[in-house]
Amino acid sequence: MNLTSVTNPNLVKPISFADTVKGRKTLNPTTIDLSTLPNPTLKEGEPALEIPTDLFQEGCKRFQHSLIARLDFTGLKFSEVKQTLMEQWKFSSIQRSFIPMSKGFFIVRLTTAADKEMIRGSKWMVNQQQLRMIDWYPGFNPEKQRTSHAATWVRFLGLHMELWTERSLLTIGKALGTPIVVDQRTLGLEYGHFAAVLVDIDFSKHIPECIHLSAGGRKFWQYIDIQHYPKFCSICNIIGHEDDECKRKLAKSHPSMESEKQLVRTEKPAKQVWKEVKHRNSGKENIESNYNDVETTIVVLNDEENVLETIKQLEDTFIFS
Repeated sequence: MNLTSVTNPNLVKPISFADTVKGRKTLNPTTIDLSTLPNPTLKEGEPALEIPTDLFQEGCKRFQHSLIARLDFTGLKFSEVKQTLMEQWKFSSIQRSFIPMSKGFFIVRLTTAADKEMIRGSKWMVNQQQLRMIDWYPGFNPEKQRTSHAATWVRFLGLHMELWTERSLLTIGKALGTPIVVDQRTLGLEYGHFAAVLVDIDFSKHIPECIHLSAGGRKFWQYIDIQHYPKFCSICNIIGHEDDECKRKLAKSHPSMESEKQLVRTEKPAKQVWKEVKHRNSGKENIESNYNDVETTIVVLNDEENVLETIKQLEDTFIFS
């Protein structure tokens, strides 16, 4: 008997993913002459390299018509986002790809300026979120982005029914931020307990408990209800974690940790200086009185101030617009 012809399922070894990849694709060595590439030097005992301008520009050219986009991916899969956008755009002639990054950012890579303008010229919604986009630029780092905005459903409890129209509700929503859409059940008058509007809110600013309205010759206070607050840190003024999870707070409570951080910062290249800038926000203790709150931002100053200033403006436009 030819034992090699007998198949015993109990003796078959499962094929690993690595084996599958190896059997499907053969890796060939690069054809680039390595002697034409720069050699590393040493800086403070560590390897150092200067990327030539032509190599840098070669990399930038691949993204010259690209966009940087951001969404809150809570409850969302990246594949679902891609499918939703492809269905909305319906530009069969566009060659595009989606490159996921961290913190909800991803790159929409396009091939022509016309395709880019076609997409950037309109507003796009994904799972009741507005897609935020800016032009791609070199050096973009999602880990350094700061955002205090989130799209949140706001309920107006007991709102007078004559104000349950789309334009009236969008007007009221502007008191909290940028209204995105009115709940269809609200517009359909399916219930009368509250009206709901999806609003893009900046949680670094004061969130009122009520709004003073004047309508039809009557004046009254309209209370609001936000059921699901996003995780927001009042120390960093960003969304993503809460105060008790804040690394800054932990560093302040453990001076040794803070001294270690300062040591790391001073060991950065001499062209970089870390500087603390303080801004003052106004808020409110109650409906008619104000209080002050301080937010702290870390700014990096380089010799190439014009380049950094341009990048800062782009980031502010994207995150806070």
